[in-house]
Amino acid sequence: MSLLEKILKLVDLAKVGDLHQKGVYESFTNFADGKTLYFEDEDVLTLKTTVREIWKSNKEIFKTVTEKKVKECIIEIIRQKVIDNVDLKQRHFTQMIDQLLAMPVQECDVFKPLYGAMLSDIEKPLILGPYTIYDIDHQKQIILGKYPKAEMFYDINRKYIETNLLIGLKVMAREHRRAIELSESLFQQFDNVIKFIIGPTDHRYDIGIYNFNAWSIHGSYVFTDKGVSSNTSASGSVSDLDLCDPYFISNGYEWIWEKLQIDDHKTLETRILLAINWLGKGLKDKNTENRYVQFIFALESLFNFQKGAPLISPSIVNQLAEISALILGSNFDERIDFMRKIKKLYEKRSTIVHGDKTQITEDDVLIAYGLVKSIILKLVHQPELRTLKSDQDLLNWVNQIKYS
Repeated sequence: MSLLEKILKLVDLAKVGDLHQKGVYESFTNFADGKTLYFEDEDVLTLKTTVREIWKSNKEIFKTVTEKKVKECIIEIIRQKVIDNVDLKQRHFTQMIDQLLAMPVQECDVFKPLYGAMLSDIEKPLILGPYTIYDIDHQKQIILGKYPKAEMFYDINRKYIETNLLIGLKVMAREHRRAIELSESLFQQFDNVIKFIIGPTDHRYDIGIYNFNAWSIHGSYVFTDKGVSSNTSASGSVSDLDLCDPYFISNGYEWIWEKLQIDDHKTLETRILLAINWLGKGLKDKNTENRYVQFIFALESLFNFQKGAPLISPSIVNQLAEISALILGSNFDERIDFMRKIKKLYEKRSTIVHGDKTQITEDDVLIAYGLVKSIILKLVHQPELRTLKSDQDLLNWVNQIKYS
């Protein structure tokens, strides 16, 4: 079925008139003629899936235009048929695509508040990979010099932002809304990377754009027939970390920021960045079992080369343990010990997957995190491993170590 035929199917599902009934529906009112076009019940899902399919069918439109904008254009075509009785042809769909592509592509700098951090060097913005971080107040003249219209931000928005830092990145888009949408995953990636670098800190320190663990006080109260008692505790980030500290761009971390600046990654680079994301996401999770499983996902993303394998078989576990041990250990005894530790991690992972009641402790979580992070830092920092680009490169290195 062609995309035009899919739109014609939506024409058959669309209804016109006053919408009085309750239930699932989505309506569109043209205020020029006052007529309402709507979809109801299962047809709402058909509308959504069709719009998304058309939106994703053109890579350039998908990259630079919002789904909402595409939906508006499709609804206008449906309205022409249903209300104005226009005989729809392929040219109507082609014109819609051409109009969307005619919108100019703009270079957009998207910013968000950044919490839990500070800049000790305020002479210039801090650049970490694709991200630029500004001190809002101390670097105001730098910001206004680059973005003169930002005066409106200081007049209206600044007083509502409870941090001194803004983090920004560049996005190419035809709509500002699409620029913001595209930036979301990149800002999430920053959060995951910075969590990976900071590591577990008992939530005493945190840097983040989303779900920042701010310092807070919690009260608990016990009521009985004999009296009342209370307990107060505090949790969350206790002080800001200095992003100008060389720690954030050394010990292999500089490799991460460098790779985040480019889109075209080699296979092993993609695996490493995915593993970093899993570790970062896991550190943000407060559930012990969820954290543990995400740390194991990180290990699997590094060394599970069997695409589409639904389950982790004993042979895959052996492969993961062997490669990990060869990277982490420097002699026979160390490698045997690391293999034992990795296999033990998987025994506990299996208990979670199969619903057994084996308790995952905080020590288990820390061991899993420490092992996977050590592997990643070896891969990006150790000279003989840093040059590896593909899965085959890594397997060749493994065989060389095993049989030499």
